[in-house]
Amino acid sequence: MAIIFVTARWEFHNIPTAHWALVDDLPTIRRRYVKGLFVRDFFAWLPLQYLDCVPKVSASYLKVISLLRLLKLLRLKRLAGMIQHLKEKYPRSVFGVTFIQLFLYFALGAHWTACIFFSIGYGIADPAGSEWQTAMYTNGWVYNNGLLDEDGFVIQYTNPWVTSLYWAVTTMSTIGYGDISPITAPERIVGMFLMSAGCAFFAWITGKITSLMTDKSPCEQRFEALMEVVETFMHVHELPDTLKDKVKEYYKVKYPTKRIFDENELISSIESPSLKRGIISHLFKDVVGRVHLFRLCDEDVQMDVCFKLKSIYRMANRQITSEGEDADAMYVIRFGRLAVTSNKVSLRPLGAGDLFGEMAILGLTQDGKRCRTTKTLSICELCQLSKDDFEDLLTHRPSFFEFVRNASRIHVSRMKEAVTGTATAHVDFQKLIYIDWPSIMDDLAATTERSFQPPLIP
Repeated sequence: MAIIFVTARWEFHNIPTAHWALVDDLPTIRRRYVKGLFVRDFFAWLPLQYLDCVPKVSASYLKVISLLRLLKLLRLKRLAGMIQHLKEKYPRSVFGVTFIQLFLYFALGAHWTACIFFSIGYGIADPAGSEWQTAMYTNGWVYNNGLLDEDGFVIQYTNPWVTSLYWAVTTMSTIGYGDISPITAPERIVGMFLMSAGCAFFAWITGKITSLMTDKSPCEQRFEALMEVVETFMHVHELPDTLKDKVKEYYKVKYPTKRIFDENELISSIESPSLKRGIISHLFKDVVGRVHLFRLCDEDVQMDVCFKLKSIYRMANRQITSEGEDADAMYVIRFGRLAVTSNKVSLRPLGAGDLFGEMAILGLTQDGKRCRTTKTLSICELCQLSKDDFEDLLTHRPSFFEFVRNASRIHVSRMKEAVTGTATAHVDFQKLIYIDWPSIMDDLAATTERSFQPPLIP
């Protein structure tokens, strides 16, 4: 037997405001335990199995008194707390946990009823007792179903508990085969009570399962409400079916989990800097891990990038950047594909993990304006880093500024070699239109005679 000593516990208080308080004062914990769970645990731990050792007590009374051993089942009260903890820890397994909960409730109720039903037919019956006890013995269901001999002892191999449990289950489920049935008045009273309780129990089970299947979280309700508004809007304006499908597809991509919640509001409500830092780094760890411009940076720069990125969604055939316009942001493709053109010439398309729009912001174009036009080929999610935020990183993060400056110098030197024809190897002009971040990383590593550390955020 394992003994667990509780030395501290969390308690919820409403005064002066709602808050959790840690109680680690042992006298206080002991005092509250004595006022609360002590009585239940005391009766549950009593050695009631030794009651038959009490002298001058008739066997018939001992049978009834032995039912007090059922008080040990009070310890199962802790099971409710364990089940609730499982639901909170594994919310996706709520159906499985609820099924186990209902099954345990049913099994516990059937067990208790079986014990009571058997005790009435056997515990209060005595062939050598009073006239009433003898009548309970000869007319009781236990004797009439061949579970007892003439001396009132259980016949070997009959297993009366299984028979009692079988009757309880068939009665609770309202099947009632009739092969085991109550005969005496006390037995019939128990039967009537169990039939009423069984109907209520199964009605409760039906309601519980129905609520699990129909009840939805507020986030899911917001999504369904939004889709209902969208459906009504499209129906009222008689949008064509092809356009309706595109609109629905857009919202399904934007809310892949079919839940709507305000991420910014949720994150801003968290006052713990370390916790907020962990959440934001997790949300954009794939972006920082893919893009070499960010992978080469230190931890602080990576975290600042995560704080400044903004997710946007665009449908197919939407123009993101235009040739000749002023640059206001750079973008990372989280998923989807983009077509790229320059002077009406198609260039290599971009896919997930590609960075674009950074050349104009870095001042690597001829007039400081964008030199390419990008258009979505499919539904895309883009992570946007504005020009102001990028310049803020350069201003407040010297290490990031140094890296960007060195990378820009390498790219410019490559462009000069390609234009002047002094390049030692074959030059792919298609690649030079973009900044080749992977090879720049290799050049910088060779220049500094050290290899870059792997990204902090994988």
